[in-house]
Amino acid sequence: MAEEDPSVTIAQLQDRIKKLEEDNRRWMRLAGTNRLTNLPNSLMLYRIVLPTELRKYDGREVSLACLLIAPDGLGEINQAHGRAVGDELIKEIAGLLKQKIGQNEQLFHPDGANFFILMMGATEGRAKRKAMEIKSEFGQVTLTATGKEFEDLTYSVGVVVIDGIVRKDAIQEAMDQLYQDLSDGLHEAKQRGGNTVVGVEKRSVGGEKNRSAICPLRIY
Repeated sequence: MAEEDPSVTIAQLQDRIKKLEEDNRRWMRLAGTNRLTNLPNSLMLYRIVLPTELRKYDGREVSLACLLIAPDGLGEINQAHGRAVGDELIKEIAGLLKQKIGQNEQLFHPDGANFFILMMGATEGRAKRKAMEIKSEFGQVTLTATGKEFEDLTYSVGVVVIDGIVRKDAIQEAMDQLYQDLSDGLHEAKQRGGNTVVGVEKRSVGGEKNRSAICPLRIY
């Protein structure tokens, strides 16, 4: 067994440990960041941020809203103008969304052209207003990518509100259901031709439907 280097002091060991911790945090940030927009990605959202927020409410009622937002017709733009143009548009949209983030809200870029807004403490009404504002305001903005201008882009939004008592043993179930509901809402909005906001019925954190739930796949 190799002997410890007596020349290494406790202070030096502490410095090494500190550097390792800093490196670990840096790699975690890199792994949890979308390289195109530098926004937190799906790993950061579903593995770290959302579970951490839900655990804070252990045994108490929680209310939060989630928006899943995507521009319509980006696939056609990529085909017509190239992927580089589409990527530039995604970065422009990310910049617009950053300006819409308020108190107790966080913006994520999980994947592709999908953006996620987490609204802690938000009601259905507030989430609906936020989604409608984004759809309406962004549709009036002309975006520029590699010298090309794009007018009248439209946006689809899925909205899910969770309220109820947090149960730690049901957090993963709740997040799985949340992901599915948001995907269903966004898919329905796209199926309706885009430029649509679709709300999915409220659920308790345990995954059970809330008695005061709104109708499934409500079209705002």
